[in-house]
Amino acid sequence: MGSGVRVQHLVPAAAVLIVLIIVAAPGSSSELAAVAAPGGPEAAGPAVRWMALGLLAAPAVMVYVHRPAAAWAAVACAGWWVITRPGYGWRELLPCAYALVAVLVAHARPPAPAHTPESARADFAGWFDVTRAHLTTRTRIFSDPSTSSSDPLEPTDPDPAHPDPAHPDLSFRGLDPNRAPAHPRLGPEHPAEEVRVARPPQPAAWPSVGGPAAGLAVAALAGAGAFVAQTLRTGAPAWLAAAVVAAGVGVALLARNRARRRALHELFSAEQPVREARVVDQLGYLHVLVPTPDGRTAVEFGMDTADTWSTWDGEPGDPRTRPATLYGEPRPGSWCAVEVDGRVHVPVEPVGMTTLITYDPEHGLPQEVTDDEEQLVDPDALLGTDHLETPDEMHEHRISPVRAWCTVAAIGLGATLAAAEGMHLAGFAGDWPSVTVVAVVAAAAFEFGWRSQLRQRLRWHAGGVVAVGFRGVVREPWTVDSAAVHDDEGAVTLTVGDSVVTVPAPPPWPRGSGQRNCEQLVAALRDARMLAFAGGPLPPPPSASVPHRPLLLVAAWAVTVTGAVALFAS
Repeated sequence: MGSGVRVQHLVPAAAVLIVLIIVAAPGSSSELAAVAAPGGPEAAGPAVRWMALGLLAAPAVMVYVHRPAAAWAAVACAGWWVITRPGYGWRELLPCAYALVAVLVAHARPPAPAHTPESARADFAGWFDVTRAHLTTRTRIFSDPSTSSSDPLEPTDPDPAHPDPAHPDLSFRGLDPNRAPAHPRLGPEHPAEEVRVARPPQPAAWPSVGGPAAGLAVAALAGAGAFVAQTLRTGAPAWLAAAVVAAGVGVALLARNRARRRALHELFSAEQPVREARVVDQLGYLHVLVPTPDGRTAVEFGMDTADTWSTWDGEPGDPRTRPATLYGEPRPGSWCAVEVDGRVHVPVEPVGMTTLITYDPEHGLPQEVTDDEEQLVDPDALLGTDHLETPDEMHEHRISPVRAWCTVAAIGLGATLAAAEGMHLAGFAGDWPSVTVVAVVAAAAFEFGWRSQLRQRLRWHAGGVVAVGFRGVVREPWTVDSAAVHDDEGAVTLTVGDSVVTVPAPPPWPRGSGQRNCEQLVAALRDARMLAFAGGPLPPPPSASVPHRPLLLVAAWAVTVTGAVALFAS
């Protein structure tokens, strides 16, 4: 699925920023860790401060469960800090801004599917045969070989009364296009479309929405009670912070379950927009394609269902989709029901992320399925330098240095500050054991960042490829079963020789960095593979040595450790 800006990350980021401001502000006499030593005669006691810390942390966790509940918790946090005055001076007003951020996040709408984005091509690698390359990039997409066809890619239509799968007749549902109001189209780039409306068929049985989540909510509330009991038994107020967080998570789970039950009943109790769709029907999961009016693109998303039956028979085969009727708006956060072969698939959660992909109306499949199966080269994705003039002309791909160094710095700094804060809360700030722990954690974080961002690189020409990965080096020639595909998370999976290599290819940043995106890298690799089988002598696969750790990496580690130890020791 496509990826959008996850605004809920702003809430924990604001909480961390408040903690850093309180701890690092000049003249701070009452740090969060020193709750047992009030900063003055009028400073609040330890219990009040631990409660304040718990109220600050609870919305940062609750926002990933239920945004409105997190917003109410943030407002309660701001009120607690203002009323109880935990002893942080002017910084006691910071939770007011924290509450404002949480309220804005709660009212933020999910991003709509972008119109033909650069990386909006879905990963349908599980729909084509790559068993020769030992490659499976999606396990939830299956085919339906229940019917035979002269064309292996031809979609099946189980209903002979509807010979045209692209335009099924919906009159049997009692839909009257003359009385249907117009609904907005899926994206702003498309012209207005008249969308019919109808009430979805009632399900035979209502699913138990949020059953596991309800159990987790009970467990979280029970844990909160246990933390309070531990506080009363031992007299240690630190357990109050954990109790507040656990209670907040429990309340958020219950609020989410209630909201989902209400939304599910509203889906079947009111008229919904009706659209033609193509689906892959698997037990408990539907992969849905909703073609746009022009037939060239389609909105793609997945949907978990409460099904006990499926048309999928478990046998691999050629890619196929089935005609279906979609009720509801296919956008993130909305609820949709799908009718396939006269049966209604009832959702158990709202629609997640959606992606606008290139669509093949003739076969009812994403265009990328055919491209990936035949390893076709997209000429629009090739750079001017990707056309190999000679078989030994070598090209290289790696993450943009600016992006890689920023990611390494973020990983190292975050892990180091977290370790220093943990040792500070444990009462070992400034001691040699604390310095040792912080240094080791920082070294591990910077090592991970270097291996995942700076070290990895890929070189190729017509003779083969060489990849310097997280652990080792892979050097292989091109073979007839070599394949290159990409997913939606910024990674290219390359099967070459006897090896399967995952190459990171995040969106290029900053602009003009010269780094290839996923589609450009896949096109360049497929172009080199085609040249390898064009005939003529070929050079051996390129070679590459593992780069050494740069001196700047060691300097960044030393500066980060020194700064973190000095910050929390003071």
